Amino acid sequence: MGFDSADEDDSMLSTSVRSMFMDLKRSLTSIDYKMYQLTNHMDRLKEKVDNHGNRIDQLEYHTSALDDEQHTASGKLLQIEKVLKLIHNKNEDLEARSRRNNICIVGIPESASMDRIEDYVEAMQ
Repeated sequence: MGFDSADEDDSMLSTSVRSMFMDLKRSLTSIDYKMYQLTNHMDRLKEKVDNHGNRIDQLEYHTSALDDEQHTASGKLLQIEKVLKLIHNKNEDLEARSRRNNICIVGIPESASMDRIEDYVEAMQ
């Protein structure tokens, strides 16, 4: 009878070990699946981070290019403003000189003929 009890205990122990082994195997399978999902999710996140990094690099490059263009345009604008000021001053000088060379004669009617202007001017004196 002692042997039957020992066999029975061994059988129960074996069944219990098998049950724990199966539970452990299911747990490991579940962990493996969750790790697979986590790895996939991390890969997608890495792709997004890489994509954002590339976009940031492109934005920095374009911003730098725009800054360079703006600096160049500012220099050209200053040159154009200097030339414009010079041209404006020359224009004012030419207008002033042309006004100085004009003679305004007051009192001669516009209806006077060119032939008689000399007579009219002599009569005014």
